[in-house]
Amino acid sequence: MSPDDDEPRVRSTTGAGRSPVAVLAAVAVMLLAGCGGASDGEKRADRARYVTAADGFCAEANRAIAQHDRYIEDFDDFTSAARPWGEVMEATAADLHAARAKLGDSADAKVKLFDAAIDPYVSAVVRFARSAEEAVPRAGRRVRRSGDALYRAAQAAGLKNCGRGGNLIAERGTHAVYVLAFRDIYFDTQFRVKRLGRAFDRAAPGPPLVAAARLITQAWRAEHRALGRLEPPRALRRLHQAKRRLDLAIVNTREVLEDDATTPAAFQSARNRLRRLSPRKDRVIERLQKAAGLDDFAVQP
Repeated sequence: MSPDDDEPRVRSTTGAGRSPVAVLAAVAVMLLAGCGGASDGEKRADRARYVTAADGFCAEANRAIAQHDRYIEDFDDFTSAARPWGEVMEATAADLHAARAKLGDSADAKVKLFDAAIDPYVSAVVRFARSAEEAVPRAGRRVRRSGDALYRAAQAAGLKNCGRGGNLIAERGTHAVYVLAFRDIYFDTQFRVKRLGRAFDRAAPGPPLVAAARLITQAWRAEHRALGRLEPPRALRRLHQAKRRLDLAIVNTREVLEDDATTPAAFQSARNRLRRLSPRKDRVIERLQKAAGLDDFAVQP
């Protein structure tokens, strides 16, 4: 053994002088850098597990929310039914975020987009369930917008239960808001028309009678404007617009009837038109009642 054998050797920094362990480590680093730490097959398997878990959480949330469906007669009933929606969604969001966290850097862009859309929706639902009565319509629109974004992201990520039906709470929430508002507008108009009708019956022929009739027409026009400010659910939009068109036609015909009360031909023509329009309006209201479940809210045609 030469004297030099007793001295510690300084390894070369060239590839030829590296130890086998150092070479293997360098190769592993290069491989990890090249594939992001997981193979394509592993990424697909991770995503499949995430989709299964996420859809399971959303299915449980849908079942829990469905259990809170109830008869809603007034706003207090609505808030007591809506508040659990927010609680369910907050718990579900925590589960969904935990499932996303398990993917780490292997989560693809579509999963990340869905995960980012969860909190805005949950926040909107919670605010919606806690809103004061005058703030409910605006809060309902916020739920719908954020819910639509969540639905699109869920579908793009391959999720089913997390976006089923467009989005469960947004549709139920805006549906309930629409029905409650419709009922309030309807009953207010009925009360006003009934009161004005009694005044009409007592009015003397001529200008006093025409003036009393115009007050009734104004009440119906006010209802038409109020219904125009509502945002009906998608499923009720067509019937809602059909009702508003008929309401407007009837109001305009009533105005003709009042303006031309002294002209027999015009008066009779307007009366005939009202006789044709009224049954059409009744049929649309019946269809709207059935589609919206308005009977459960004590709304009568």
